[in-house]
Amino acid sequence: MMYIVKCKKCKADRKVGIVQSEGRELIDWLDNNPSADKVKIISGRKRFDGQWGWCCICGNDDIMTEQEKNYIDNPQEPADSDILKIVNNLKGQKPLFEMRSI
Repeated sequence: MMYIVKCKKCKADRKVGIVQSEGRELIDWLDNNPSADKVKIISGRKRFDGQWGWCCICGNDDIMTEQEKNYIDNPQEPADSDILKIVNNLKGQKPLFEMRSI
């Protein structure tokens, strides 16, 4: 599926694809352009609350929910016990980005 991701703070947008690969959802940066002069939304991930989180160079960032930030000590390699705490007490968080299918 293809989407337009739009930052609600600065209104920057970027076209991405979400592809299924080996049971996971991966981001396909369709423009393949790493230049911050051209693209403003630079990172994304599927959060534990099921929403996609994104990061924009304007400072808008909801890659991790507040719950994830409070429970996970090492975001690169979260401990199983940290993940279990979140999953057992999952709280959704409203996205700071708009994600619309195209």
